[in-house]
Amino acid sequence: MESLTILSPAKVNLYLKVMHKRRDGFHDIVSVMERIFFCDCLKITVTKRKGLSFKCNWSYLENDNNLVIRAFRLLRKEIRPSFPGGIKISLRKQIPVGSGLGGASSNAASVLLGLNRLLNLGLSRKKMFLLGARLGSDVNFFISQARFALVRGRGEEVFPIATTFRFSQYLILIPEPISTARIYHSFSQKVRLTNSLDNAKLITFALKQKDIFLLKRLLFNNLTPMAIEASARLRKVYSLLNQSEGDFVLSGSGSSLVFLPGAADAGLKETIGKIEGLRLKKVTTF
Repeated sequence: MESLTILSPAKVNLYLKVMHKRRDGFHDIVSVMERIFFCDCLKITVTKRKGLSFKCNWSYLENDNNLVIRAFRLLRKEIRPSFPGGIKISLRKQIPVGSGLGGASSNAASVLLGLNRLLNLGLSRKKMFLLGARLGSDVNFFISQARFALVRGRGEEVFPIATTFRFSQYLILIPEPISTARIYHSFSQKVRLTNSLDNAKLITFALKQKDIFLLKRLLFNNLTPMAIEASARLRKVYSLLNQSEGDFVLSGSGSSLVFLPGAADAGLKETIGKIEGLRLKKVTTF
């Protein structure tokens, strides 16, 4: 019986500019994403029993809508009849659902990467990207395994950024999931696009130059007004952080925030402690 254990990291959006709605119902985006050391863990085992056995420490996620199950079924359909008897997947989650950290997309990518390796399928990166794009907008970023990447289209176009830069940051985890569909719907209804500058190229430059000070000035997410409107707790966090010395940005459609501390960040824990239920987690680039 063969098995493989694989870490499934979270992502944050250092920059996210959502643009027009496409004919397929998605929106075009420009984003700069970063993988971080905040990981779920999957163990994939080949078994003699046909089909998929899936278990998760958060049992309510054991359903057919889970991207782990969808990724397995998509891959099995693509490679028949060479698929083996069965697969057992155990998922240990810690990335919160609805947090804007891409946990489900990362899990799906880990299933595709893990099975390709474990079963010696030899699927090309191009083929993996085609499968990933069918599963979700962020999946291809995780398939790329890039530390940082410029992401375009609806999220399926991934351009890794060549840099050895790594830095520490804080995640502010709000125990209140925010619906991505709701935020994008609000965006479509309320936001009139302007010809604002596209600073994704400048962030790419900052990452290559390892310039944390420039990076902090360029943090951006134009979904922020919709997320703040959807979450009273997020509004309160924003109000408190605006009084701090660090720079912060919403990740994805929320609810998590990424905080890059300033010269004096000792008061951050005290600030966050003023709101019940918030978690502060220090992480580094993956």
